[in-house]
Amino acid sequence: MRPQTTLRLSAEEIALLDAAAQRLRLDRASLIRAAALGVADLVLEAARPLVLSVEPAALLRRVADRVESGRSAGATR
Repeated sequence: MRPQTTLRLSAEEIALLDAAAQRLRLDRASLIRAAALGVADLVLEAARPLVLSVEPAALLRRVADRVESGRSAGATR
């Protein structure tokens, strides 16, 4: 189950939100969705890379080293 957050906006805040959405030619839900996606994008940009497992990375490094050494050996021949 995903956690949810409920925001309670005042009538003034809703009016400002609706005015902003109207200026952008969006409905309220689309504006909120776009803002949430923008914030998520900023968070992901600032986050450190996620490392799921060290072993696959080490395996890929070994393969890359082999490919590189094969190129070097071919270049010296």
